[in-house]
Amino acid sequence: MIPSQLTVAVGTTVTFTNPGDATFGVAGSGNLLEHCATQFFEGKFNFRLQPGQSAQYTFTKAGEYFYNDCTDPRPSGKVIVTLTPQPPPSPATVFPSTLDLRSPTGVFTGVNGIFTMTMSVPAGWTLDQGPVGSSVMGIGPVIVQTPLTTATINAAFFSEANGILKAAFNKADIDNNVPAGSSVPLTFMANFVDNTGVQRQLSSTVNVQVNK
Repeated sequence: MIPSQLTVAVGTTVTFTNPGDATFGVAGSGNLLEHCATQFFEGKFNFRLQPGQSAQYTFTKAGEYFYNDCTDPRPSGKVIVTLTPQPPPSPATVFPSTLDLRSPTGVFTGVNGIFTMTMSVPAGWTLDQGPVGSSVMGIGPVIVQTPLTTATINAAFFSEANGILKAAFNKADIDNNVPAGSSVPLTFMANFVDNTGVQRQLSSTVNVQVNK
């Protein structure tokens, strides 16, 4: 498999070729036998190709796609499909714009309540219920990223209607991951499927006042 690892963007069409003599332009330089490109685990594609034949597959969703040769499963390859965040049609908003994370008990476990974030969604797009940015279990389809951790915070609940994604987050979940300040960035993210079936990611950062 050459290359053994290929990185492409979501929406890219990749061509798989069993090289024949014409591929290299030299007699005797190509393969003589049928070979395959068989994607395993999910079974997205299974191409049986004679020497000189090609087949194409369009990768519409981010992830790692492993494949091998059905005639000899030892050689294997991997296509890494990446998803680049893009801004929504209008910036996200947060309510309330000032987050009060002060505990009424004086102990950090006393922080409670929720805040909401909203994001506009292009017409014809639908929310992708898979995890955002990772295949690791426990990461939800709607998240917020905070400045003091690389971990993501799942929405407590969310809804999508009339071109607006609305999500609620628990204040207690972000309390230890944000500093006090007048301009603390919260990045609101979610994956969608556009009207052509290709996965997209919307991301918008809002600066908020945090009181502690």
